Amino acid sequence: GMVMAFEQIQLAGDINPTIVAAGMKVALITTIFGIIVALILQLFYNYILSKIDHLTAQMEESAITLLDSVLKYKENGNTARITNV
Repeated sequence: GMVMAFEQIQLAGDINPTIVAAGMKVALITTIFGIIVALILQLFYNYILSKIDHLTAQMEESAITLLDSVLKYKENGNTARITNV
């Protein structure tokens, strides 16, 4: 948009608000659409990031539970061997 405005000024050889207005309008419209798209993508990014964090927490909790189970199994297995001797 700004390039269009400067090009029109160059062609006209004079700065006229009417000439600049068209380029400024295009520049402002593209800026507004860029901000809207950025906001929407930021919302999706935050949603996906929260899902990943939740999944990671569940995986850590499951790993701790598995390790606790393995540790209990080992402790019970060692106790059974000692009592059988």
